[in-house]
Amino acid sequence: MVTTDGNRGVMNAVDRRYPVSKRQRCWAHIMGNLATKIPKRFQEQCLAQAKTIYRQQSAGGAIRAFRCWSRNWTYVVPKAVAFLEEHLESLVVFY
Repeated sequence: MVTTDGNRGVMNAVDRRYPVSKRQRCWAHIMGNLATKIPKRFQEQCLAQAKTIYRQQSAGGAIRAFRCWSRNWTYVVPKAVAFLEEHLESLVVFY
């Protein structure tokens, strides 16, 4: 398993060198990117709840936590929810 920040050049190099490796997106980078999609007044609460996703004990638990988080935030910060949903599959590889 290789953890990357999503940089295309790094991902292409990993594909060439380790073609059968699993790829995990970096939660720290994702959370930083997620914060840019959330108005300041909601950031603290929204990000704190988003952290519960990767603190789960299993991929299934993380996906359930994401669904709960998305229900709470989809009408408030739809772009943030869509962003995390787009990357969710690559964020639960480490389980």
